Order: sequence, then structure tokens, then C-alpha cells
Amino acid sequence: MDNIITHNFKNLLKNKIFFKISEISEKIVNSLIDNLFNFDNSHIDYFQFINRISEASRKIILATIAETFETIDTAFCDAPSRSEKYYINKSNVSRTITTIVGDLTFKRTYYISKSNPNFRFYFVDLIFGLHKYDHYFENLKKELTNLLLLTQIEEKLSQINIITLKITNLLLKECLIWILVHLK
Repeated sequence: MDNIITHNFKNLLKNKIFFKISEISEKIVNSLIDNLFNFDNSHIDYFQFINRISEASRKIILATIAETFETIDTAFCDAPSRSEKYYINKSNVSRTITTIVGDLTFKRTYYISKSNPNFRFYFVDLIFGLHKYDHYFENLKKELTNLLLLTQIEEKLSQINIITLKITNLLLKECLIWILVHLK
């Protein structure tokens, strides 16, 4: 893969991402400034302001990842070493993956090996470990799993607390009955 992703390619990728971030940032900053003082009252709503910045950051992150994936895919597609080994089966195949910052949609190319027609792949999926039919990034799955486990643990603790309270109440009742019977 080092022969395909060269130093020149890395510089190209840096420049494309920088340009994309600059382009998106300019639009977002203009929108923020235009909307910042666009309120009916004289003060700025702190929560709206934070929400707008958060949304702008999310858009920058998603656009940067999509641009990176698509640039890497184009570089592989255009590489002479690729055309010697792989056919292009489909171009501009869209894929959407749910990430912790939102839905990420990007386009990529589907390849078939010239030496082994059974070997078919999306280069971007292959190098980033994106599994077929998998719509969630691995770290998002881990976060969701951890949240589910924590929720289950909290539910179990809550159930244990309820059972403990019931046992305590039963013991108290039995103790009171014993005391009442034996103190007569």
C-alpha cells in the first residue's frame, strides 16, 4: 500500500482536506455571524449559540472524513499499479455509516482482481476496516454496547435494591411480630 499512497499523495490529501475545511468553515462562520444577533430580544441565547457551534463542528468533521475517503479512493483508482491488478466494476457507489457525530455519506469504487475474479472489494472499506452491510463505526458500537451494559447494570442494581428493601421490610415485620408476641 505504501507504493500507492505516496508522500505526494499525502500532501495532496492534506491540501484537499485543508481546502474543504476552509470552504465549510467559511460558510459556517458566515452563517453563525449572520444568525448570532438575529434574535427578537437584545440578548444572545447561550444554548442556541453553543448548539450552532456544535452543529458547525459536526458538519466539518463529517465533511472532512468524507473528503478523505473519497480522495483516497480516487488516488487508488488513478494509480497505475491499480490498473495493472484490478478492474473497476462500479464507480461512485454511495455508502452511509452512522458515526458518533452523525451520518457519514461518501462515494467509493468497487474493484475486481484481474488474477482472481472472486476477489472483489471497495478499497476504502478494505483499508479502514468497514465491514460489508455494517452501518455503524466500531467505536460507536462499543459506546452503544457500554451504554446498554451500564443501563442493564443500573437496572439490576435497582432490582437488587428493591429486593433488599422487600427483604428488609419482611425482616422488620417478623421482628416486630416476634417482639409483640414475646413481650406480652
